[in-house]
Amino acid sequence: MKRSTILDTICYLCRKLILLDMEIVSARDFRSNQTKILTKALSGESVLLSSRIGVFKITPVTEEDSLTTRIYKGLEQVKKIEEGKLPRRTIQDMLDEL
Repeated sequence: MKRSTILDTICYLCRKLILLDMEIVSARDFRSNQTKILTKALSGESVLLSSRIGVFKITPVTEEDSLTTRIYKGLEQVKKIEEGKLPRRTIQDMLDEL
């Protein structure tokens, strides 16, 4: 039995028996339908990408996950401290807060 046939069978069984609410797509299908699949993930649907090197869950990056957003917020706080809009804090104050 060809590897792709086995993988298709496994994907089918997973979908029918275990992962009823997840869509499983092959790497080829993903390349052909990226926008459609990413839109599903963005709307909250669970999508698994199956390739020859493994299976991956496609999930959107949230604001909390974004390092750029976290750095930006930190720099905004530094700016407010420099402008006197927020009180200066020591490292010990921050550690005590944790």
